[in-house]
Amino acid sequence: KDSQWLQGLWGSGPEDVWLAGESNGLFHFNGKLWTRADCDTQESLRGLWGLGASDVWAVGTRGTLCHFTGKEWQSEPSGVRHDLTAVWQSPAVAGEAWAVGKAGLILQRRGGQWSAVASGTTHGLHAVVGGGGDELWAAGEHGTLLRYDGQRFQPVASGATATLRALAVAPGAVVWAAGEKGTLLRGDG
Repeated sequence: KDSQWLQGLWGSGPEDVWLAGESNGLFHFNGKLWTRADCDTQESLRGLWGLGASDVWAVGTRGTLCHFTGKEWQSEPSGVRHDLTAVWQSPAVAGEAWAVGKAGLILQRRGGQWSAVASGTTHGLHAVVGGGGDELWAAGEHGTLLRYDGQRFQPVASGATATLRALAVAPGAVVWAAGEKGTLLRGDG
């Protein structure tokens, strides 16, 4: 549909790319064509992350969580009604994933179950990414930047007031954050 608002993009290679958008908007590119996929929801999907062609997560409005197993998308209960905006999956711990969203919401998946983790903020979160070991980063509204040390999230002074919408951790524990109003931050983890 030409007016589809697309918000999530992830791929494992040139023949495996996923897009997420409004009203269960899941689309897959196989290197030649785009096809529509379904996750048994009418909610809008906001974020995507995967570890490979058979292990992809999508998150969205009203706590929507969907997992692709390589054959089909399956919804999972989140236990929350807040919008989720981003997801990240650990390559080091099988089955572990993290999702963030409105009102400082952070969810962790372990042992096949999602549970809320205290974030210490009420600001909406828009990005989440893992570093090395137990380190995890989340970012969002009003320059919010949080670091998880394996035990709890702690605020990190970003010096920004704009909403941060993207995070990356580069080799050597260099953390990058990008956001509104041309905000680009770099820091050592």
